Amino acid sequence: MEDVNVIQIRSHKAPINVCERLVLEMSYVLPDNRPRITSIEQLSVELSASGIEATSDMISLDISANAQMTYNALAVSEEEEHYFTTASRFSKQFKEILDINTSGEPLDVDACRVEVKAANVEAVLISDRKVNVKINAVVTALMRTSKAQDCIGSFNDSSIVKLQQVYSGKKLLGSARVQSYIKEDVTLSDGTPEIETVLMTNATAQIDNKRVLDGKLIFYGTVHIDALCSASAGDERFFSTGFDVNFNQACEINGLNDDSISVIDSSISDVTLDVKSGGVIGAELLVSFDVEAFSDYEQSIIEDAFIPGAKLDIDSTQLCLENTSFISDNIGVCSDKIAVSGDDVGKVVMCRVNVKECSLNVNASGVCFDGIYSLSATYTLRSDPHCLVTKTAETPFSYMIGSSCDDSAIVSGGVNTKGVTAQVNDYGEIQIKWVADAWALVTRTECVNVIANAQRIESDDGSKSCIYYHYIAENETMWEIAKRFSVTPDDICTANGISKDCDLSVLKGIVIPVIRMGTK
Repeated sequence: MEDVNVIQIRSHKAPINVCERLVLEMSYVLPDNRPRITSIEQLSVELSASGIEATSDMISLDISANAQMTYNALAVSEEEEHYFTTASRFSKQFKEILDINTSGEPLDVDACRVEVKAANVEAVLISDRKVNVKINAVVTALMRTSKAQDCIGSFNDSSIVKLQQVYSGKKLLGSARVQSYIKEDVTLSDGTPEIETVLMTNATAQIDNKRVLDGKLIFYGTVHIDALCSASAGDERFFSTGFDVNFNQACEINGLNDDSISVIDSSISDVTLDVKSGGVIGAELLVSFDVEAFSDYEQSIIEDAFIPGAKLDIDSTQLCLENTSFISDNIGVCSDKIAVSGDDVGKVVMCRVNVKECSLNVNASGVCFDGIYSLSATYTLRSDPHCLVTKTAETPFSYMIGSSCDDSAIVSGGVNTKGVTAQVNDYGEIQIKWVADAWALVTRTECVNVIANAQRIESDDGSKSCIYYHYIAENETMWEIAKRFSVTPDDICTANGISKDCDLSVLKGIVIPVIRMGTK
């Protein structure tokens, strides 16, 4: 049809969730200058994803596995022999492809978030120098897709009566992954023992501030690193120390402005601490930031139309509009216990709380988080000050945040932990406390009918009798409608079974009775 203005609107599909379990295997052979292994005390593996490429039918990614092994070795001298605890690190890269079933429909990938976690790690000591590691990994990916659709935005023909609605909400502007490689020498505080070996590390990132400047998202913050170390001298063989390093990052997403909302999720990998002289530690690490930006939108949609006295042949299609919300809540202080042989526990020197599993779903009450915390505590022994012992435990959690989220879908979310502390109680248990918070992005998709194409069909005899439906505009009166269509208010009231003083604002539309008018 001529005299129409066509616009293009993106129709958003429900988020595509992909979850796949992988088995990753790696081997490590100790260098000749490292002490031989007598037993493995703890082996943890951190997995991170990079090089993510997504299409509507597959996701390819690189997985980096960074292992941190604490083990006991035998020290032999002329005077005595004893066991002591030391550590080694090793890593391996993997290339993986995830298949996605989208029923063959060509879609544009607006955003793709991938998370890789080690659900279980098995270490087998092959010899006193070789370790085989088997990692049961869980890869979760969430894709947000859309499809561009052409529809009629307006008619130039003023005789066409149309039902036009305005929809508003928050839409995804775009997403990006940016990374900060941090390399910094840190001077430890006075009184810190001289470090022989760094045995374990734990790092967490915190974003202190963010703002939009010249169309870019600028954010900065700190990474706090805790390190469990062995001392080269002194009464205490093992101790913990902690320090902060700073980051400053920029991210560019088209359409960013001061009113945009941004959500940043961070992960840390490849943490290496190099002990230097003079109480200095060289810290190297990679911080990855997954950024999503949202902005308000207002879209005018023509849902239906007709021509009085003529026929308008309409092709309609369905369009899905998104409205995304960010929900967060401070869960508060959490605690649990790890059972140990309390009589032989000397001092807890390192403790960790990680989210091993977390699933999100929405219901009438809000967003529900169900998962498992993984707890670990490393402590010294009174009976043998040269060795460390690590005990682990798991505890389930279930949280509910937000309000009613019916008809919404989870985009992303999770549970974060910080402020982990531990102490031995009087019952032979290690009491661990931490602070948790939860966050989620949820999107509600509203499907509406739009006019993809319209064709005017003229009458044969220059006049037309018809009955049609009129959509009532805001504040429109019965007299105005009657005058517009050359009928009387009584005709309208009879055709619709209403009175002249009826409140038209409670009606969506009314039937206009028989009309005789020439075609255009």
